[in-house]
Amino acid sequence: MKERKLVILRIEGAERFMLESVGYPVAVSPTPDFRAEAKRQGWQIL
Repeated sequence: MKERKLVILRIEGAERFMLESVGYPVAVSPTPDFRAEAKRQGWQIL
């Protein structure tokens, strides 16, 4: 199966929902609040 990638640019309020729906979520330059959520979820943070 071909690997698919999803790139999400900042869309206020939608990041969490969208990252929860992918296999390998990565938070890139998250806001402080979203960084805390990414840590709770165990997502990679860049």
